[in-house]
Amino acid sequence: MHWITVLLICVMLSSLLLSWWKGLMLTQTLLVANMVVFVAVYFLSVSNDPAFDSVLGDLVFKPKYLGRPDKIHTMFTCLFMHGDFFHIFSNMLFLGLFGLPFEERMGRFKFGLIYITAGFGGNLVFSFSNWMSGGGLVGASGSIFGIMGAFALLYPRVKIMVPIPLLFIMLLRPVQVVFAALFYALLETIYISAGTVDNVAHTAHLGGFVFGAIMAAILGKGMIEVSTKDFRIELLEPLAITPELRQTLQRIKVEDEFEVQRAWVEKFIYEARCPICDIMLNEKDVLRGTCAEGHRFLKEEK
Repeated sequence: MHWITVLLICVMLSSLLLSWWKGLMLTQTLLVANMVVFVAVYFLSVSNDPAFDSVLGDLVFKPKYLGRPDKIHTMFTCLFMHGDFFHIFSNMLFLGLFGLPFEERMGRFKFGLIYITAGFGGNLVFSFSNWMSGGGLVGASGSIFGIMGAFALLYPRVKIMVPIPLLFIMLLRPVQVVFAALFYALLETIYISAGTVDNVAHTAHLGGFVFGAIMAAILGKGMIEVSTKDFRIELLEPLAITPELRQTLQRIKVEDEFEVQRAWVEKFIYEARCPICDIMLNEKDVLRGTCAEGHRFLKEEK
């Protein structure tokens, strides 16, 4: 294995380790690591460095590598490799748009599990559907589609900014996650059904989407819908740390209509953040008084 390969693998692993060690968002460290790896490999390519072919052979995944223990690491390393500027730009754009708000709700550990598992799942689906192919597989698309599927399953009504094509420009507009995710999944399904040949691993995208949704169903087990019938309003008190949240909390307290009160509770939880680490919360976090990072913000009753 070439020394440059070893160095790039260290960069990839550092994106995971730095997130836990320094408390950084995993999405942010993944964005940086992907771009560093791309720039390094790009310069190897344009400079005609003889190490280029060796590095590609060590980091790009191929279906036939599933039976080779010395190449199985490429299941992971290929998630940081990208073919060209458009590939890296589009993947990092969608990773930021979907990854940041999803990680804020799930926490870095569960987010990381979904991201990596979906990437591996996408690789496997691609392999089984292209077993005789000698081509390589690169890109974080399977992982990103996994985040889409998981996000849509657990937080379907959350609105995020997504790129919408309009003639020759792209506009960012807020769209509910479920509609955005299903649109892209449907698009991939159409490509696969039509037998499109465009050097894009559509089966890896759709495979990642499915694996991400499955992981979300497992990791999100126990997440519940808000019901003010058994929801204690005092659970919200420690989180009302801004004027807007205090105003919303007051509306919850004085509202008599159940459905309206429930809507205000959902709005409060959607806008609330952990007062200790400032990450976003979900219904389960509020009920147990602990955020996804393990910080307890609910005072114990005596």
